[in-house]
Amino acid sequence: MKYRRFTYLTLIVMVAVATVVAGCSGDDDSSESSGQSQGPPRGPRDDGPVGVRVAISTSGRMERTVPFTAELLADTMVDVAPLESGRLTSLEVDEGDRVEAGQLIATLDDDVQDRVRAESRSRLDTSEARLEQARAELRAQENEVERRRSLVDRGAFPEADFAQLRDRVEVLEQAVALAEAQVDEAESAVRSGRVSVERREIRAPISGLVVERHLSAGAGV
Repeated sequence: MKYRRFTYLTLIVMVAVATVVAGCSGDDDSSESSGQSQGPPRGPRDDGPVGVRVAISTSGRMERTVPFTAELLADTMVDVAPLESGRLTSLEVDEGDRVEAGQLIATLDDDVQDRVRAESRSRLDTSEARLEQARAELRAQENEVERRRSLVDRGAFPEADFAQLRDRVEVLEQAVALAEAQVDEAESAVRSGRVSVERREIRAPISGLVVERHLSAGAGV
């Protein structure tokens, strides 16, 4: 709906006009030469005071709103579609609704993604537990090596057995490194699963007005 504004300027002008009245008198010489009586001389005409009304002119603004039926054309129009295929489980907006950029407007079914994400989370928990166990075994073995070192120095512990203890430390260090790598891999899988679920959420790319809605909840896309 568009409105057009009209402005009017009103000007009032009052003009006062003065009336001038002229008087005349008789000619005595003419009366006497004619020998005829002309009566008493006429005096000046007297019609009374002239009334004048004065007003100050002013300018003002008059506004009027006129309704028009019009068609609105969008500066930017964006077609919103899901990044992946699936079944539309919810549709949060309808035609005529206003949305903000990033607002959730629809979701796709994510049963498969939920299962994958749960499995990834379970593997991460297992990997973290193995890492903690490997670190605990390494700390215990390192403590044992330090305890046996003093015995070796006094000749109370065989050097061959002490060498085996140190070799065991190296093996446990490798186990810790492997467990850390498994944790990193599991964390990456969890992040990927989270992204996969987010890709099944349809969000408004820009702020604007929903013009058309082509699908309803339950439809396949």
